Amino acid sequence: VPSQLGGINLQFEGRSPVHPELFVGSVLAFLLALLLVLLEIQKKLTQVETHKPNLAETWPDVKQELGKALSKRGAELSWLGITLGDAWPQLHLILRPLAQSRHLPRITLNLAQVSPTFLKQITESASHLSARAETSWKEIQNFRQEFADYLTETGSTINLSRYDYMPNFHGLLINNSVLFLSHVRWDGKNLSVAEEPYERFDHRTDRGSYHIDLFRSWLDKAMNPPKG
Repeated sequence: VPSQLGGINLQFEGRSPVHPELFVGSVLAFLLALLLVLLEIQKKLTQVETHKPNLAETWPDVKQELGKALSKRGAELSWLGITLGDAWPQLHLILRPLAQSRHLPRITLNLAQVSPTFLKQITESASHLSARAETSWKEIQNFRQEFADYLTETGSTINLSRYDYMPNFHGLLINNSVLFLSHVRWDGKNLSVAEEPYERFDHRTDRGSYHIDLFRSWLDKAMNPPKG
């Protein structure tokens, strides 16, 4: 006698009838497994932000994301910094070997720092910070000059700019999709920069998309300072 479930005949030719209880149980088990898979996917999409206590602790994650970006045909890296005194040495360790071996892909590198003159106006550690800013500026220019022919050959550009406003945050944006962001803290009359926590944002989340848009608005201003 054919088994019935919601008007569906569950008897198959040459086989024993399927019991409704077993059929329903199998369907529920499948739906539960599917739900767990979907929840795991959702978890990965929504929990992409992480916190690290400072740049040194954050750098392994940054290096991993940079590796992914630089393994492709093109990459855009944007660092909104204070002096770039910690940022550029780290980037240089990655970019220079690739350029020397001619494995550096086409890149657009946007680098912005607070001008040494403005640093002297806002902090008592001006001599230290302004010196770091000057050193970074010269090292970046030297790199750009040393590999000028190769950068032109690959269609790469290194954009370097200075801005004159009170820094509130700094960080690195990779391919407009992953942002490592940190804030600047006033420690008395001096600035605490690389020692502050970093947070990773991803464009796939609403919160990440917001912070990336916010970062880009300040980056665009820093890369295009007012004339005169």
